[in-house]
Amino acid sequence: MVRAKTGTAGPGAAGRRAPMLHGYGPALALAAAFALVAALIQLPAVQAWDVRMSETLAGRAPQGVLAAAKAVTELGSTKVFAGVLAMAGGALLLRRRYPDAGLLVASLLGGWGLNTLLKELFRRARPAGEHLVEASGYSFPSGNAMLAIAVYGLLGCWLWRAVGCRAYVIWLTGALTAAVGFSRVLLGVHYPLDIAAGYLAGGAWLALLVRWPGLTRRARS
Repeated sequence: MVRAKTGTAGPGAAGRRAPMLHGYGPALALAAAFALVAALIQLPAVQAWDVRMSETLAGRAPQGVLAAAKAVTELGSTKVFAGVLAMAGGALLLRRRYPDAGLLVASLLGGWGLNTLLKELFRRARPAGEHLVEASGYSFPSGNAMLAIAVYGLLGCWLWRAVGCRAYVIWLTGALTAAVGFSRVLLGVHYPLDIAAGYLAGGAWLALLVRWPGLTRRARS
């Protein structure tokens, strides 16, 4: 008599599933955190806190700080991202790293498209006070913060893999993205939770991008 084979998966199959779930875990966690923030801003008490924080910070810094904020916020602008894309993308193309060049384009265009969809979904108006820089469209989540995480974060990942001083790269990338986000609040064009949501959504998109096969290998080449 022949015994029927059981349907239980062997240790090899379980081992293959575990890295996949682990790999997408950061993206799922960041997306869940974004969903939590999106739910919280529907609560009147949270909205009142966000408005109060915006009114406390917006335009209240010394003129020198506000001037610096206007310069820093440009690092999250379309024209600067276009320049970064042209220079970094051109360098990748010259080195024949075509998949990485495509990944860089995806970080910007995909992040922009996702941000546009989210803003249309939530339709949150910008702060009602004075805007110290030009800003249009809806407020949640912040496009500058989201793209700063996606684009600069991707560049930071490549640099982190390529150089030995990794702590320096982490601090530099973190400081750059944090400064871009905080500048938007200081200049009165975003609420603090817009920035937090932008970081979370951009981080989720970045976490998906770095799952690109062979990213680590090409970054070291």
